[in-house]
This record gives sequence, structure tokens and C-alpha cells, in this order.
Amino acid sequence: MKIEKITSDTILTIDGHEIEILIPEIGARGSLLVLPGWGFLRTRWCKETDLCSLALEKGLRVILPEMGKSVYQRENHPQTR
Repeated sequence: MKIEKITSDTILTIDGHEIEILIPEIGARGSLLVLPGWGFLRTRWCKETDLCSLALEKGLRVILPEMGKSVYQRENHPQTR
């Protein structure tokens, strides 16, 4: 899959996993990766808190992957910051 540029809210499917990307109206100046809790839907943060609306107001792209019951990493790797 090749995507040139995402200019509006979209849902991508990568290896069978849905990833929702919300784009701020004022133009993105950064990104916020929002990981859901164990067994929670990716949309829970946006529906139950102000996190997504505040991030979009600040010009942040919001990336919401569907994780299901995923175990997050237990250690930091040199590629992460």
C-alpha cells in the first residue's frame, strides 16, 4: 500500500489492523499516538475524554490504532524516544 498524503480523517487497514488518523483543520504540526487500554476500542479515548479534541485544537494529528488485547513493550529500544 502506498499513500502519498493523508489530508482528511481516514481509516487505514494495515496487516488486518485498523488505524484511524484524525487530521486537525488548522494543519498538522505534529502527531499524537494514542494507545488504547487492554481490550478497549481505539475510539474510547475520543468518546470518553477531551484528549482528541484538545490535541486537534493544538494542531496535532491523532493516530488511533486498534490494538485489541495487545501487550505493550516491556523495555525501551534505541529506536524509540
